[in-house]
Amino acid sequence: MKSFPFAGYLSRNPKSLHFLVLSLALVPFSGAEEADLHFSIFPLKRGDWTGIYYAPTGNPEKLVELHFNPQERSRDYPYQGPSPLRLYRKQNLADSSIHLRNVAQIDLPPSQNKLILLFSPRRSPEFAKIFIIADDAEHYPPNSLLLINTLNRTVTGNLASEQVELASGGTHSVDLSTFPNQYIPISLGIMEKDAFYPVVQNQWFVSPGRRNLLILHPPTRPNSLRIRTQRISELNPTDEKKSQSTQ
Repeated sequence: MKSFPFAGYLSRNPKSLHFLVLSLALVPFSGAEEADLHFSIFPLKRGDWTGIYYAPTGNPEKLVELHFNPQERSRDYPYQGPSPLRLYRKQNLADSSIHLRNVAQIDLPPSQNKLILLFSPRRSPEFAKIFIIADDAEHYPPNSLLLINTLNRTVTGNLASEQVELASGGTHSVDLSTFPNQYIPISLGIMEKDAFYPVVQNQWFVSPGRRNLLILHPPTRPNSLRIRTQRISELNPTDEKKSQSTQ
């Protein structure tokens, strides 16, 4: 299968937005490119994911709160409005009025009608780094494993029967339809000072009728090579019943 860069990430500088208090009249929406899509959300790490809102039509007078679940991808949220998609937090002022704080602006990739938004928290004053992944048959097909590299370095190795070389911020999809009810080998590593260091050595069982996200998380310590992996398994989108779990 093909390897792809992320469809995008948070392109506006959240540092310059985080403390900006916006009244409704100050948010410009006219003339922006219109989007018509659905998106789901998933937090990559622990963080304060409460009290985050978006406007389904781009009108901040009608907000919907986003609900983050660290165990599974959220339901799909509809959006018909301008790009960028804006995220808000509400702020109570001294005069008891409520103003909106624009905490993120997400440039939506064109010609996409379904997206996965992965949120990685940043220390204050920044809100989060947001990775955008196309949720379609080309990037994330049924019966597949989608490797997502959020590390700051290239990963090489093998997924099932395929060789992989995946740059930072990239994704790679592997077809698992020929491995039902079997274990597949996963062997990944990184180059460091002309030496190869294995970071993932495992065998995973392939359940038929499911697709999987495999997320590579950066090490907790800056100089460490001990990365964390996270697998999210869910029924194929063609199945009527949606079920998700994290292993």
